[in-house]
Amino acid sequence: YFANGCAGNAYTITVPINPEPLVTSFTATAVCSDVVVAVTVLNQDDTQAAITKYDISVLATGLTAGGTNATLGNNKTNFQLIASDTWTNTTDGVLNAVYTVTPYFANGCAGNAYTITVPINPKPVVADQPITICSDVNLGVNFSSSNSVAAATYNVTGIALGGLIAGPNNDGITNGLLPSDLSNDSYTNLTSAAVNVVYTVVPVSPLGCLGNPFIVTVAVNPEPKALAQTETVCSDAPFSFAPQGYVNGVGGNTVASNFAWSVTSITGTVSNVAVGDQGTGLVVDNIHNESGVAATVVYTVTPTSLNGCLGTPFTVTVTVGSEIIISNISAEICSGDIFLVSPANGIGGNVIPSGIPSGIDYTWSIPSGVGNMTQLSAGNLQSNISDNPVNGNSSSTVVSYVVTPSYVINGLTCQYDPFNVNVNVLLGAPAVAIGNDVTICANATATYTAVTQDAQFGSW
Repeated sequence: YFANGCAGNAYTITVPINPEPLVTSFTATAVCSDVVVAVTVLNQDDTQAAITKYDISVLATGLTAGGTNATLGNNKTNFQLIASDTWTNTTDGVLNAVYTVTPYFANGCAGNAYTITVPINPKPVVADQPITICSDVNLGVNFSSSNSVAAATYNVTGIALGGLIAGPNNDGITNGLLPSDLSNDSYTNLTSAAVNVVYTVVPVSPLGCLGNPFIVTVAVNPEPKALAQTETVCSDAPFSFAPQGYVNGVGGNTVASNFAWSVTSITGTVSNVAVGDQGTGLVVDNIHNESGVAATVVYTVTPTSLNGCLGTPFTVTVTVGSEIIISNISAEICSGDIFLVSPANGIGGNVIPSGIPSGIDYTWSIPSGVGNMTQLSAGNLQSNISDNPVNGNSSSTVVSYVVTPSYVINGLTCQYDPFNVNVNVLLGAPAVAIGNDVTICANATATYTAVTQDAQFGSW
Protein backbone atom coordinates (compact mmCIF):
# COMPACT_ATOMS: atom_id res chain seq x y z
CA TYR A 1 0.00 0.00 0.00
CA PHE A 2 1.01 3.52 -0.72
CA ALA A 3 0.25 6.40 1.54
CA ASN A 4 -2.66 7.24 -0.68
CA GLY A 5 -4.19 3.93 0.15
CA CYS A 6 -3.62 2.22 -3.13
CA ALA A 7 -2.83 -1.48 -2.88
CA GLY A 8 -0.34 -3.19 -5.06
CA ASN A 9 -0.36 -6.81 -6.21
CA ALA A 10 0.54 -9.39 -3.52
CA TYR A 11 4.07 -10.94 -3.56
CA THR A 12 5.71 -13.79 -1.57
CA ILE A 13 8.83 -14.07 0.66
CA THR A 14 10.24 -17.65 0.66
CA VAL A 15 12.53 -18.60 3.61
CA PRO A 16 14.34 -21.95 3.12
CA ILE A 17 14.59 -23.82 6.49
CA ASN A 18 17.49 -26.24 6.46
CA PRO A 19 16.98 -29.40 8.54
CA GLU A 20 18.87 -30.14 11.74
CA PRO A 21 20.11 -33.56 12.79
CA LEU A 22 17.84 -35.51 15.04
CA VAL A 23 19.65 -38.14 17.13
CA THR A 24 18.18 -40.13 20.02
CA SER A 25 20.31 -40.60 23.13
CA PHE A 26 21.39 -44.19 23.76
CA THR A 27 23.18 -46.40 26.29
CA ALA A 28 26.11 -48.42 25.01
CA THR A 29 27.02 -51.93 26.12
CA ALA A 30 28.55 -51.95 29.59
CA VAL A 31 32.28 -52.55 29.73
CA CYS A 32 34.66 -53.43 32.54
CA SER A 33 36.88 -50.96 34.26
CA ASP A 34 39.99 -50.24 32.17
CA VAL A 35 38.50 -51.89 29.05
CA VAL A 36 38.04 -49.74 25.90
CA VAL A 37 34.48 -48.47 25.53
CA ALA A 38 34.39 -49.44 21.81
CA VAL A 39 31.70 -46.79 21.11
CA THR A 40 31.36 -44.94 17.82
CA VAL A 41 29.94 -41.41 17.64
CA LEU A 42 27.00 -41.59 15.20
CA ASN A 43 27.68 -40.30 11.69
CA GLN A 44 24.00 -40.41 10.72
CA ASP A 45 20.94 -39.10 12.43
CA ASP A 46 17.76 -41.03 13.05
CA THR A 47 16.72 -40.49 9.39
CA GLN A 48 20.08 -41.73 8.06
CA ALA A 49 21.06 -38.22 7.07
CA ALA A 50 24.80 -37.73 7.16
CA ILE A 51 26.35 -35.95 10.10
CA THR A 52 29.56 -34.24 9.13
CA LYS A 53 30.92 -33.01 12.46
CA TYR A 54 30.08 -32.80 16.13
CA ASP A 55 30.93 -31.18 19.45
CA ILE A 56 31.54 -33.53 22.35
CA SER A 57 32.11 -33.42 26.13
CA VAL A 58 31.93 -36.00 28.89
CA LEU A 59 30.78 -36.27 32.51
CA ALA A 60 32.25 -39.27 34.34
CA THR A 61 31.62 -38.78 38.03
CA GLY A 62 33.61 -41.19 40.20
CA LEU A 63 35.61 -42.56 37.27
CA THR A 64 39.22 -42.02 36.35
CA ALA A 65 40.01 -41.40 32.70
CA GLY A 66 42.54 -43.62 30.97
CA GLY A 67 45.87 -42.09 30.15
CA THR A 68 45.27 -42.26 26.39
CA ASN A 69 41.66 -41.07 26.30
CA ALA A 70 40.73 -38.77 23.40
CA THR A 71 40.85 -34.99 23.61
CA LEU A 72 37.25 -33.79 23.40
CA GLY A 73 35.92 -30.46 22.13
CA ASN A 74 34.22 -28.88 19.11
CA ASN A 75 34.19 -29.54 15.38
CA LYS A 76 35.28 -33.15 15.62
CA THR A 77 35.08 -35.18 12.44
CA ASN A 78 36.57 -38.50 13.59
CA PHE A 79 33.60 -40.65 14.52
CA GLN A 80 35.95 -43.23 16.13
CA LEU A 81 37.32 -40.57 18.44
CA ILE A 82 36.18 -42.14 21.74
CA ALA A 83 36.25 -45.81 20.70
CA SER A 84 39.54 -46.44 22.53
CA ASP A 85 38.66 -44.52 25.69
CA THR A 86 38.97 -46.42 28.99
CA TRP A 87 37.65 -45.61 32.44
CA THR A 88 38.75 -46.92 35.82
CA ASN A 89 36.03 -47.81 38.30
CA THR A 90 37.32 -48.89 41.72
CA THR A 91 34.01 -48.52 43.55
CA ASP A 92 31.68 -51.34 44.45
CA GLY A 93 29.04 -50.47 41.81
CA VAL A 94 28.45 -49.49 38.18
CA LEU A 95 29.32 -45.89 37.21
CA ASN A 96 28.46 -44.14 33.95
CA ALA A 97 30.63 -42.19 31.56
CA VAL A 98 28.13 -39.84 29.84
CA TYR A 99 29.28 -38.26 26.57
CA THR A 100 27.19 -35.26 25.38
CA VAL A 101 27.28 -34.84 21.58
CA THR A 102 25.97 -31.99 19.44
CA PRO A 103 25.68 -33.15 15.79
CA TYR A 104 25.96 -30.97 12.65
CA PHE A 105 24.83 -31.45 9.07
CA ALA A 106 26.96 -30.24 6.19
CA ASN A 107 24.73 -27.16 5.97
CA GLY A 108 26.05 -26.13 9.35
CA CYS A 109 22.79 -26.73 11.17
CA ALA A 110 23.23 -28.10 14.67
CA GLY A 111 20.89 -30.64 16.12
CA ASN A 112 19.88 -30.96 19.70
CA ALA A 113 22.55 -32.49 21.86
CA TYR A 114 22.18 -36.19 22.63
CA THR A 115 23.99 -38.42 25.12
CA ILE A 116 25.96 -41.63 24.83
CA THR A 117 25.95 -43.38 28.21
CA VAL A 118 28.65 -45.99 28.75
CA PRO A 119 28.17 -48.08 31.96
CA ILE A 120 31.57 -48.93 33.50
CA ASN A 121 31.49 -52.06 35.63
CA PRO A 122 33.86 -51.97 38.65
CA LYS A 123 37.01 -54.02 38.98
CA PRO A 124 38.26 -55.67 42.19
CA VAL A 125 41.08 -53.92 44.00
CA VAL A 126 43.17 -56.18 46.22
CA ALA A 127 46.15 -55.02 48.26
CA ASP A 128 49.41 -56.94 48.22
CA GLN A 129 49.28 -59.82 50.69
CA PRO A 130 52.23 -60.88 52.93
CA ILE A 131 52.13 -64.34 54.56
CA THR A 132 54.65 -66.11 56.79
CA ILE A 133 54.54 -69.88 57.29
CA CYS A 134 56.78 -72.80 58.17
CA SER A 135 58.14 -75.31 55.71
CA ASP A 136 55.61 -78.04 54.85
CA VAL A 137 52.75 -76.20 56.59
CA ASN A 138 49.65 -75.14 54.63
CA LEU A 139 49.27 -71.38 54.16
CA GLY A 140 45.93 -71.62 55.93
CA VAL A 141 44.64 -68.26 54.64
CA ASN A 142 42.46 -67.19 51.73
CA PHE A 143 43.29 -64.73 49.01
CA SER A 144 42.68 -61.24 50.41
CA SER A 145 39.31 -59.60 49.80
CA SER A 146 38.80 -56.71 47.45
CA ASN A 147 38.50 -53.14 48.69
CA SER A 148 35.96 -52.40 45.96
CA VAL A 149 33.61 -54.84 44.25
CA ALA A 150 34.06 -58.37 45.57
CA ALA A 151 36.42 -60.72 43.75
CA ALA A 152 34.60 -63.91 42.78
CA THR A 153 37.67 -65.75 41.54
CA TYR A 154 41.42 -65.29 41.26
CA ASN A 155 43.81 -66.00 38.40
CA VAL A 156 47.33 -66.94 39.44
CA THR A 157 49.44 -65.82 36.49
CA GLY A 158 52.91 -66.43 37.91
CA ILE A 159 54.73 -68.04 40.85
CA ALA A 160 58.40 -67.45 41.66
CA LEU A 161 59.36 -70.43 43.82
CA GLY A 162 62.75 -69.18 44.96
CA GLY A 163 64.13 -72.70 44.61
CA LEU A 164 61.61 -74.27 46.99
CA ILE A 165 59.54 -77.41 46.40
CA ALA A 166 55.79 -76.92 45.98
CA GLY A 167 53.45 -79.11 48.01
CA PRO A 168 51.42 -81.90 46.39
CA ASN A 169 48.10 -80.04 46.83
CA ASN A 170 49.20 -76.76 45.29
CA ASP A 171 47.12 -75.47 42.35
CA GLY A 172 50.02 -73.70 40.68
CA ILE A 173 49.43 -71.26 37.80
CA THR A 174 45.67 -71.56 37.33
CA ASN A 175 42.65 -69.40 36.48
CA GLY A 176 39.32 -69.38 38.27
CA LEU A 177 40.56 -70.16 41.77
CA LEU A 178 38.23 -69.63 44.68
CA PRO A 179 39.42 -67.45 47.57
CA SER A 180 40.00 -70.51 49.78
CA ASP A 181 42.10 -72.36 47.20
CA LEU A 182 45.22 -70.55 48.41
CA SER A 183 44.92 -72.03 51.90
CA ASN A 184 46.02 -75.56 50.90
CA ASP A 185 49.31 -74.46 49.31
CA SER A 186 52.54 -75.41 51.07
CA TYR A 187 56.27 -75.32 50.35
CA THR A 188 59.28 -77.29 51.56
CA ASN A 189 62.24 -75.20 52.68
CA LEU A 190 65.30 -77.21 53.70
CA THR A 191 67.71 -74.30 53.35
CA SER A 192 69.17 -72.44 56.30
CA ALA A 193 67.06 -69.27 55.97
CA ALA A 194 63.57 -68.04 55.06
CA VAL A 195 62.80 -68.00 51.34
CA ASN A 196 60.06 -65.95 49.64
CA VAL A 197 57.59 -67.51 47.23
CA VAL A 198 55.97 -64.74 45.17
CA TYR A 199 52.56 -65.11 43.51
CA THR A 200 51.22 -62.72 40.87
CA VAL A 201 47.43 -62.79 41.15
CA VAL A 202 44.65 -61.12 39.14
CA PRO A 203 41.29 -60.77 40.96
CA VAL A 204 38.13 -61.25 38.88
CA SER A 205 34.71 -59.72 39.67
CA PRO A 206 31.43 -61.65 39.38
CA LEU A 207 30.91 -59.91 35.99
CA GLY A 208 34.34 -61.06 34.81
CA CYS A 209 36.14 -57.74 35.23
CA LEU A 210 39.86 -58.14 35.84
CA GLY A 211 41.50 -56.15 38.59
CA ASN A 212 45.09 -55.01 38.62
CA PRO A 213 47.52 -57.80 39.58
CA PHE A 214 48.47 -57.95 43.23
CA ILE A 215 51.38 -59.76 44.87
CA VAL A 216 51.17 -62.52 47.47
CA THR A 217 54.56 -62.86 49.14
CA VAL A 218 54.89 -66.04 51.20
CA ALA A 219 57.92 -66.08 53.51
CA VAL A 220 58.63 -69.77 54.10
CA ASN A 221 60.71 -70.33 57.23
CA PRO A 222 62.99 -73.39 57.02
CA GLU A 223 62.49 -76.63 58.88
CA PRO A 224 65.54 -78.14 60.58
CA LYS A 225 67.11 -81.07 58.77
CA ALA A 226 69.55 -83.77 59.85
CA LEU A 227 70.57 -87.16 58.50
CA ALA A 228 70.19 -90.40 60.46
CA GLN A 229 73.11 -90.83 62.84
CA THR A 230 75.06 -93.70 64.40
CA GLU A 231 76.95 -93.61 67.69
CA THR A 232 78.83 -96.18 69.76
CA VAL A 233 79.14 -96.26 73.55
CA CYS A 234 80.51 -98.62 76.17
CA SER A 235 78.32 -100.26 78.74
CA ASP A 236 77.85 -98.10 81.84
CA ALA A 237 79.45 -95.12 80.11
CA PRO A 238 77.19 -92.04 80.46
CA PHE A 239 76.71 -90.29 77.12
CA SER A 240 75.32 -86.97 75.98
CA PHE A 241 74.75 -86.32 72.30
CA ALA A 242 73.87 -82.81 71.05
CA PRO A 243 71.30 -83.02 68.21
CA GLN A 244 72.15 -79.49 67.09
CA GLY A 245 75.52 -80.89 66.04
CA TYR A 246 73.75 -83.27 63.69
CA VAL A 247 71.69 -80.40 62.21
CA ASN A 248 74.91 -78.41 61.77
CA GLY A 249 76.77 -81.38 60.31
CA VAL A 250 76.94 -83.13 56.96
CA GLY A 251 73.53 -83.26 55.32
CA GLY A 252 72.00 -80.80 57.80
CA ASN A 253 71.00 -77.19 57.25
CA THR A 254 72.32 -75.44 60.42
CA VAL A 255 68.89 -74.16 61.53
CA ALA A 256 68.99 -73.41 65.26
CA SER A 257 66.49 -75.72 66.93
CA ASN A 258 65.04 -77.31 70.01
CA PHE A 259 64.74 -81.08 70.26
CA ALA A 260 62.49 -83.78 71.70
CA TRP A 261 63.49 -87.43 71.64
CA SER A 262 62.22 -90.86 72.57
CA VAL A 263 63.53 -94.42 72.57
CA THR A 264 61.72 -96.20 69.73
CA SER A 265 63.43 -99.59 69.56
CA ILE A 266 65.94 -101.79 71.38
CA THR A 267 67.78 -104.77 69.93
CA GLY A 268 69.53 -106.99 72.44
CA THR A 269 69.42 -107.25 76.22
CA VAL A 270 70.18 -104.05 78.13
CA SER A 271 69.06 -102.31 81.29
CA ASN A 272 68.66 -98.71 82.46
CA VAL A 273 66.72 -97.92 79.25
CA ALA A 274 63.31 -98.85 77.85
CA VAL A 275 61.25 -98.22 74.73
CA GLY A 276 59.18 -95.11 75.37
CA ASP A 277 61.81 -93.28 77.40
CA GLN A 278 61.83 -89.66 76.32
CA GLY A 279 63.46 -86.33 76.91
CA THR A 280 64.26 -82.93 75.47
CA GLY A 281 67.46 -81.22 74.46
CA LEU A 282 70.55 -83.40 74.70
CA VAL A 283 70.15 -87.15 74.15
CA VAL A 284 71.40 -88.35 77.53
CA ASP A 285 71.54 -91.90 78.88
CA ASN A 286 73.69 -94.52 80.64
CA ILE A 287 72.99 -98.04 79.40
CA HIS A 288 74.09 -101.27 81.02
CA ASN A 289 74.87 -104.28 78.80
CA GLU A 290 76.33 -107.48 80.19
CA SER A 291 74.78 -109.78 77.58
CA GLY A 292 78.06 -110.69 75.90
CA VAL A 293 77.04 -109.14 72.57
CA ALA A 294 76.59 -105.56 71.39
CA ALA A 295 73.07 -104.13 71.60
CA THR A 296 71.46 -101.24 69.70
CA VAL A 297 69.14 -98.57 71.04
CA VAL A 298 67.37 -96.28 68.58
CA TYR A 299 66.50 -92.73 69.63
CA THR A 300 64.08 -90.84 67.38
CA VAL A 301 64.75 -87.10 67.53
CA THR A 302 62.20 -84.48 66.47
CA PRO A 303 63.71 -81.03 65.78
CA THR A 304 61.74 -77.78 66.00
CA SER A 305 63.30 -74.53 64.84
CA LEU A 306 63.34 -71.47 67.07
CA ASN A 307 60.61 -70.12 64.76
CA GLY A 308 58.46 -73.10 65.68
CA CYS A 309 58.94 -74.99 62.41
CA LEU A 310 58.76 -78.76 62.84
CA GLY A 311 61.43 -80.78 61.06
CA THR A 312 61.29 -84.38 59.92
CA PRO A 313 62.28 -86.73 62.78
CA PHE A 314 65.64 -88.45 62.41
CA THR A 315 67.18 -91.40 64.25
CA VAL A 316 70.28 -91.79 66.36
CA THR A 317 71.19 -95.48 66.50
CA VAL A 318 73.44 -96.15 69.49
CA THR A 319 75.50 -99.36 69.57
CA VAL A 320 76.15 -100.36 73.19
CA GLY A 321 79.16 -102.59 73.73
CA SER A 322 78.88 -105.40 76.26
CA GLU A 323 80.65 -105.40 79.59
CA ILE A 324 83.66 -107.64 80.16
CA ILE A 325 83.25 -109.41 83.50
CA ILE A 326 86.11 -111.69 84.61
CA SER A 327 86.51 -113.22 88.06
CA ASN A 328 89.92 -113.38 89.73
CA ILE A 329 92.05 -116.25 88.43
CA SER A 330 94.61 -118.33 90.37
CA ALA A 331 97.57 -120.22 88.91
CA GLU A 332 100.71 -121.95 90.18
CA ILE A 333 104.02 -122.41 88.46
CA CYS A 334 107.59 -123.26 89.22
CA SER A 335 110.04 -120.43 89.41
CA GLY A 336 111.29 -119.56 85.96
CA ASP A 337 108.41 -121.24 84.17
CA ILE A 338 106.07 -119.33 81.83
CA PHE A 339 102.40 -119.10 82.73
CA LEU A 340 99.67 -118.42 80.20
CA VAL A 341 96.13 -117.44 81.25
CA SER A 342 93.29 -117.12 78.72
CA PRO A 343 90.00 -116.21 80.42
CA ALA A 344 87.02 -118.18 79.11
CA ASN A 345 83.43 -117.03 78.74
CA GLY A 346 80.93 -118.57 81.14
CA ILE A 347 83.50 -119.94 83.62
CA GLY A 348 83.09 -118.54 87.09
CA GLY A 349 80.49 -116.06 85.85
CA ASN A 350 82.81 -114.62 83.23
CA VAL A 351 81.24 -112.51 80.48
CA ILE A 352 83.58 -112.16 77.54
CA PRO A 353 81.86 -110.47 74.56
CA SER A 354 81.74 -112.26 71.24
CA GLY A 355 81.72 -110.75 67.78
CA ILE A 356 84.70 -108.48 68.45
CA PRO A 357 86.85 -108.58 65.27
CA SER A 358 90.07 -107.64 67.07
CA GLY A 359 89.34 -109.79 70.12
CA ILE A 360 89.74 -108.96 73.78
CA ASP A 361 92.88 -107.14 74.90
CA TYR A 362 94.53 -107.38 78.34
CA THR A 363 96.76 -104.76 79.90
CA TRP A 364 98.68 -104.95 83.19
CA SER A 365 101.60 -103.29 84.91
CA ILE A 366 104.59 -104.92 86.68
CA PRO A 367 103.44 -106.33 90.03
CA SER A 368 104.93 -104.69 93.10
CA GLY A 369 105.56 -105.73 96.72
CA VAL A 370 106.79 -109.24 95.84
CA GLY A 371 110.28 -109.23 97.38
CA ASN A 372 113.09 -110.68 95.30
CA MET A 373 110.94 -111.74 92.35
CA THR A 374 112.61 -111.08 89.01
CA GLN A 375 111.75 -111.25 85.33
CA LEU A 376 108.37 -109.65 85.99
CA SER A 377 106.97 -107.77 83.03
CA ALA A 378 104.03 -105.59 82.08
CA GLY A 379 101.64 -106.30 79.24
CA ASN A 380 99.82 -103.90 76.90
CA LEU A 381 96.84 -104.93 74.80
CA GLN A 382 97.77 -108.59 74.83
CA SER A 383 95.48 -111.40 73.71
CA ASN A 384 96.18 -113.35 76.95
CA ILE A 385 98.02 -112.92 80.25
CA SER A 386 101.54 -114.40 80.36
CA ASP A 387 104.82 -113.89 82.17
CA ASN A 388 108.01 -115.72 83.28
CA PRO A 389 108.62 -114.86 86.96
CA VAL A 390 111.68 -116.08 88.86
CA ASN A 391 111.28 -116.47 92.58
CA GLY A 392 114.34 -115.23 94.48
CA ASN A 393 112.58 -115.29 97.82
CA SER A 394 113.09 -117.95 100.47
CA SER A 395 109.63 -119.41 99.98
CA SER A 396 106.83 -119.63 97.49
CA THR A 397 105.43 -116.21 96.67
CA VAL A 398 102.06 -115.19 95.22
CA VAL A 399 102.39 -112.56 92.49
CA SER A 400 99.19 -110.63 91.73
CA TYR A 401 98.79 -109.19 88.27
CA VAL A 402 96.06 -106.52 88.09
CA VAL A 403 94.67 -106.91 84.58
CA THR A 404 92.41 -104.46 82.77
CA PRO A 405 90.38 -105.98 79.90
CA SER A 406 89.32 -103.92 76.87
CA TYR A 407 88.30 -104.13 73.24
CA VAL A 408 87.66 -101.85 70.27
CA ILE A 409 84.17 -101.56 68.76
CA ASN A 410 83.45 -99.22 65.84
CA GLY A 411 86.67 -97.38 66.60
CA LEU A 412 85.80 -96.87 70.28
CA THR A 413 87.89 -98.49 73.01
CA CYS A 414 85.80 -99.93 75.83
CA GLN A 415 87.72 -100.62 79.04
CA TYR A 416 86.13 -102.48 81.93
CA ASP A 417 86.78 -103.40 85.57
CA PRO A 418 90.17 -105.00 86.27
CA PHE A 419 90.57 -108.50 87.68
CA ASN A 420 93.52 -110.25 89.40
CA VAL A 421 95.60 -113.11 88.11
CA ASN A 422 97.17 -114.50 91.29
CA VAL A 423 100.19 -116.71 90.45
CA ASN A 424 101.83 -118.77 93.19
CA VAL A 425 105.48 -119.00 92.14
CA LEU A 426 107.25 -121.98 93.73
CA LEU A 427 110.97 -121.83 94.54
CA GLY A 428 111.88 -124.52 92.03
CA ALA A 429 111.74 -128.32 91.84
CA PRO A 430 110.47 -129.84 95.14
CA ALA A 431 113.29 -130.82 97.57
CA VAL A 432 113.47 -132.97 100.70
CA ALA A 433 116.11 -133.28 103.50
CA ILE A 434 116.13 -136.10 106.10
CA GLY A 435 119.38 -135.44 107.95
CA ASN A 436 122.69 -137.35 108.14
CA ASP A 437 123.26 -141.04 107.64
CA VAL A 438 123.12 -143.19 110.82
CA THR A 439 124.28 -146.71 111.75
CA ILE A 440 122.00 -149.01 113.76
CA CYS A 441 121.91 -152.62 114.95
CA ALA A 442 119.84 -155.28 113.28
CA ASN A 443 116.19 -155.05 114.13
CA ALA A 444 116.63 -151.57 115.57
CA THR A 445 114.62 -148.54 114.39
CA ALA A 446 116.00 -145.42 112.77
CA THR A 447 113.84 -142.30 112.78
CA TYR A 448 114.19 -139.60 110.13
CA THR A 449 112.39 -136.28 109.94
CA ALA A 450 111.86 -135.17 106.37
CA VAL A 451 112.00 -131.45 105.68
CA THR A 452 110.41 -130.57 102.29
CA GLN A 453 110.52 -127.52 100.15
CA ASP A 454 107.71 -126.72 97.66
CA ALA A 455 106.47 -130.30 97.89
CA GLN A 456 102.78 -130.97 98.07
CA PHE A 457 102.92 -134.76 98.29
CA GLY A 458 105.52 -137.56 97.88
CA SER A 459 106.34 -141.22 98.52
CA TRP A 460 109.24 -143.20 99.98
